[in-house]
Amino acid sequence: FISDSFTDPVANQAGMGGMPPSPQPIDTGLQKLLTHYGLSIQKAYVLDKNCYKHQAPERAGGGMQDIYFAPQLEKAAINNEPEFMSNIKALVTMQISPLKLVEENIDKDKIIITKLLSSSDKSWLMEGNINLNPMFLTPPDSKEGMQSYNLAYILSGSFTSYFKGRAIPEKEIKEEELKKEGENPKENTNDIKAASEDIPEHNIAANSFIETSKPAKLLVLPSSMMIQDNMLDPEGRTTNSIFILNLIDHLNGEDAIAALRSKQRTINPIASTTAFGRGLIKAVNIIGLPVLIILFGLGVLAKRRIRQKTIANRFSAR
Repeated sequence: FISDSFTDPVANQAGMGGMPPSPQPIDTGLQKLLTHYGLSIQKAYVLDKNCYKHQAPERAGGGMQDIYFAPQLEKAAINNEPEFMSNIKALVTMQISPLKLVEENIDKDKIIITKLLSSSDKSWLMEGNINLNPMFLTPPDSKEGMQSYNLAYILSGSFTSYFKGRAIPEKEIKEEELKKEGENPKENTNDIKAASEDIPEHNIAANSFIETSKPAKLLVLPSSMMIQDNMLDPEGRTTNSIFILNLIDHLNGEDAIAALRSKQRTINPIASTTAFGRGLIKAVNIIGLPVLIILFGLGVLAKRRIRQKTIANRFSAR
């Protein structure tokens, strides 16, 4: 059993009176199931000051514009410990929602929790009245309104069925549905009853549901935008494409293939440094390297003089 969830708790709803579509919270029906397994998706978007930037059009003033609802994740926000994540150094997410662990629903003796992605500590949430026009998005005035949010998890292990201790819903077959298939409702009902009478009662009860699954993996990444065409390239060479393909390989137990694919990534960002660190590196390159060359030259010169003196002493002794 392998499952994944690229689900959105917020989606575009048709506007009224010719207005453009606006994002509204939606209920996909998966929330209860995911909460039972130990994950809760908040109906909000994560905005981040570390985000994708694009060239704004001239009519909007030009220049580089921050797209806060497209957080750009760097190395510190990506868990590189799993083998299939080892070479993922940067990612761009889009319209992604925060995840919370429901600790009381997770049996930690049976389930392994692996956090894959998180936003930076310069993040905040947009919820309720959602507006994705970059012109109207501004960060909070203080850092107190900002924090890091978890964006993707994989749960691995044996899961307890949602229906353990609950009544299992049964789909009622309406007469209209049977008529569409060209069947006589009464004859079909009689056939079902006759077939069920031939099955022992203990077999019906045993096969109604499985209380505990075999070893399984549950991936939750609350953003369907991550698998849209504008986020992936046909050749599968961008880091976003490699990330999605690696997830699929991992869920299928093919971590070795994921590790090989990661070698062809096109984004390999330089590790961020502090102002002091950058100044120190510049000083070493500008001053340190010439000093080392001078010292090396003096060392070579001293070695030559010692050799000359040694040779001169030998001949003078004769």
